Amino acid sequence: MRQRRALRQFTLSTGKSAGRNSSGRITVFHRGGGSKRLQRRIDLKRKTESIGVVERIERAPNRSSRIAPVRWFPRGGVRQCNTIEKFAPPRKILESKSTTTYIFGRKYFKVFALLLVLLFHWYSGGEILEGFVAACDGRREPSFDPIYPPQRDGQPAIPQPEVQPVPRAILVPELKHPLLSNRQRKAKLQTRLAFFFQERNEARHLPIYLGILDKQFLVKKRVKAALVQDGFSPQMLSRRKWEIRSILFSHPTRVGTAIAENTLNRYLAQMEREGTRQSLPYLRVIRASRFWV
Repeated sequence: MRQRRALRQFTLSTGKSAGRNSSGRITVFHRGGGSKRLQRRIDLKRKTESIGVVERIERAPNRSSRIAPVRWFPRGGVRQCNTIEKFAPPRKILESKSTTTYIFGRKYFKVFALLLVLLFHWYSGGEILEGFVAACDGRREPSFDPIYPPQRDGQPAIPQPEVQPVPRAILVPELKHPLLSNRQRKAKLQTRLAFFFQERNEARHLPIYLGILDKQFLVKKRVKAALVQDGFSPQMLSRRKWEIRSILFSHPTRVGTAIAENTLNRYLAQMEREGTRQSLPYLRVIRASRFWV
């Protein structure tokens, strides 16, 4: 194969660059073979003042031939080898003492030092390592876990004062003077709920009716107390009572259907867990109150 300019300069020149670019790469271009411009690259640097071995030669993308490995000698001579066996590094490089000393003296020094420290720690029962940690912490005594302080012999443990529990905030507010008595509030809810049970007036529907009524009573009482404490006047709540009851107890998507007892139980559980002001029925009323005049 006829050598191109870049390859001829790489194999015959005695300069440092040897036809390479700034990234240390030589590129040989070929034409034909299925593509107009395909390239072959050699990616290893070489220096004329030291022995350098080209270890990897990439094949041309459109040819089966490859560039023969090249070994450079200190005096700038060049020798081409056709087989990998001839291209093996000389015994002098493999048996170099400086290379062996460099590997074990630099690379594995930290590993051997760590093994020695662990052996000293094991034979001395841990006293050496504890003193070392204490010195790193800036103290004269060995360091201990602050969660479990050491107990010294002959000194009784100092009793720690009991931490008083922080009083829990009132999550479910209640009014000292309710707007309506329990009997009046339950009577109004009973009249409204009876409208939804017009077609379910048998004896087997009575437990369902009473269960929903009790849950509605608790939800309405807690939401009303939270609204009054948040600044809503009793007069405004009295004018909006029908709208508030519809928001709390009517199904949001099914017209003419009351909310089931299981849903009311989830409302009450959420109030006990997160507070009335974080519950879903209270937030619905607050969202609707933005449009109140």
